Amino acid sequence: MLCAALVGLSILATWPVAEIGINDDWSYIRTTQVFAQTHHFVYNAWSTAMLGWQVIWGALFAGLFGPSHTSIRLSIIPITLATALLYHAILRRFGLNRAHAIFGTLVLTLCPLFLALANTFMTDVPGLFSSLLCLYLCQRAIVAAEDRHAAMWLVVAGLTNILTGTARQVAWLGVLVMVPCCGWLLRRRRFIVPATIVTWLVGALSIHWLMAWFARQPYSILVPMFPEQINLHTLDRIVVPIWRSSMSTLLFLLPVLVAFAAAVWPPHKSKLIRWIAVFAALSAVYFVLSIKGRGDIISYPWLTGNIITPHGVMQDPPLFGSERQAPIGWQLFLVAIFVFCLLGWLDAVRTFPRRGSELAERQNRRNMSVLLLPTLLAYAALLLPFAIRLVIFDRYILFILAVVLIFMLRSHQDRIGGRVPSIAFVALTIVALLGIAAVHDLFAIDRAEVRLVGELQKAGIPRTQIRGGFDLDSITEVDTSGYLNDPHLTNPPNSYHAHLGTPDQLPPCGYPYLRYVPSLRIKYVISADPTPCLNPTDFPAQSYRTWLPPARRELFIGVPSAVSPLRQP
Repeated sequence: MLCAALVGLSILATWPVAEIGINDDWSYIRTTQVFAQTHHFVYNAWSTAMLGWQVIWGALFAGLFGPSHTSIRLSIIPITLATALLYHAILRRFGLNRAHAIFGTLVLTLCPLFLALANTFMTDVPGLFSSLLCLYLCQRAIVAAEDRHAAMWLVVAGLTNILTGTARQVAWLGVLVMVPCCGWLLRRRRFIVPATIVTWLVGALSIHWLMAWFARQPYSILVPMFPEQINLHTLDRIVVPIWRSSMSTLLFLLPVLVAFAAAVWPPHKSKLIRWIAVFAALSAVYFVLSIKGRGDIISYPWLTGNIITPHGVMQDPPLFGSERQAPIGWQLFLVAIFVFCLLGWLDAVRTFPRRGSELAERQNRRNMSVLLLPTLLAYAALLLPFAIRLVIFDRYILFILAVVLIFMLRSHQDRIGGRVPSIAFVALTIVALLGIAAVHDLFAIDRAEVRLVGELQKAGIPRTQIRGGFDLDSITEVDTSGYLNDPHLTNPPNSYHAHLGTPDQLPPCGYPYLRYVPSLRIKYVISADPTPCLNPTDFPAQSYRTWLPPARRELFIGVPSAVSPLRQP
């Protein structure tokens, strides 16, 4: 309950109130608003997630509190709190003591990635909730005293995963992989083998039917999993995303790395020399990569979007012309801290042998490995085609983060002891406060954008002549034409119009997203920074306050200048 309470207070502190879409949730909220009115699922050519029960759940809040963006986003808060409670219970059932369970739950739920997603109507937190619920029910099956109760828990795990996986289809790995793994662990008990087979078949058939239903829905988006051809060039594109995904996972687990590093501090002279040598080698690699124009692999080795970016939370850049980001010096400083903690973790794992050889401890580790590793490998395998064909976003690693965290916490408890060092909680507090501040600032800028749009509309300027951020422009297009002009759109046939928009317009003055929103006739642009691409207007800037420096910022309204391809006669 303590973890859930802290997560709830953190969400409240961000004040997630803004009548505008956040990332992709504009699409999901619009589907929910329509469902609340018509009781039908209506997509808008953006969502690749089925949305399923999340839409129905959000529609309940829309009915109680009104169909606003804020009201519908409120529906994610109970799911977020339930996720925190589930994760804590899972950690305890895997043999972690109270200190490690609380620490681990807070590391997951207060990291900037999770906290940012928990303040939106995105499907990532409901998808994680679905996977954790399946895992928890499998744990209940394993410890059930009677065979029929074990079979019942296993069946319930599969059936609930079929239902909750409709929000985000990748969560169906629960019934497809995790449930069979649990069945294998319990294979010597009565009823388990037939229950596992029947549950898996019901899951596979249900998923097939649900995906067929989704494909038939107008303006649903089905992205092909694999490229048309796989060769050395496409395989080469996997290496960097794997590197960045691994580094991002470890970065979000920085408080745990700190806990390991604290166990080997202060380092012996030989270790210190080794660490200095590693820093020197990385500096040399960074110098070589900088010459080749790829210094970002070292200075910013994490996934570049779309939640945690160099510009802030969900700001890459959020508005026309915004190039604010952390100075390279701060980025290198963060990398130095990260490498130090990473080396401390590796040294601690090598220095401290694993303890806890009792039968119960060995059984717990075996259950963890069998339940989690096959599911983790299957999930990672599903991400590889995205690395080849599209891009791996940092929010895709949320499930990986939760699983890797379990193994790292178990390793810390088994090797170093049952106490979590205070410095690790200090690191957790710093990371959490930075995440809360960044999410607060995201909503501050969005509220300022809403106010600016209101000023323009009061002056008689239609929405189709206003270029805001991705979220605002998407809603404008859906309100105008009913759907986005997405190249992946195939249902209804001939809905995508390749000749509309100008996809060749690239930053700094262009707008690559314009082909998705061809109804826009841009006359006014909302900008976070004055740029040569915009001329000033008589509309006053909209100021807003943030918690991260600079504390006072402004949004501007400009018109495309002569150098901007957005300028229209």
